[in-house]
Amino acid sequence: MDLNRIDSAIEKAKSAFWASITESFPEVTKGYLDPLSVNTFDASVEKVINEWLYFNSRLFSGVFPTSIVYADKYKEVHGDYKRCAYLNFKTLVLDIEKDCPEVLKTLIIKDAGEIQAKKGENFQVSFCGQSVKLGE
Repeated sequence: MDLNRIDSAIEKAKSAFWASITESFPEVTKGYLDPLSVNTFDASVEKVINEWLYFNSRLFSGVFPTSIVYADKYKEVHGDYKRCAYLNFKTLVLDIEKDCPEVLKTLIIKDAGEIQAKKGENFQVSFCGQSVKLGE
């Protein structure tokens, strides 16, 4: 998923929220708010949008020690999401399944391209900080 697009959506959502609040309370002429409340609000908006995207997106990507597997959350095969593509970290070759839906193929190629462009860089593959060097 395009992080710039997500960040832009988050900013638009926060702006729309505050526009609605200020429209509802025209007698309030200042914009003071406790900084801790601002941080809490910002984090909540980001969390809700990211969860919404995760639960409503058709494309699933799983990061494994040797690769990323892209799958279609709308189709299941043997109790798991249907695999659409595979990006090997060592070769950086993207293998797209022949029956991958076009709508997902476009997203996969874009995401894989961003990773392929980082050839030679370390890429984190686990929450505990393990990484692999892309293209080696």
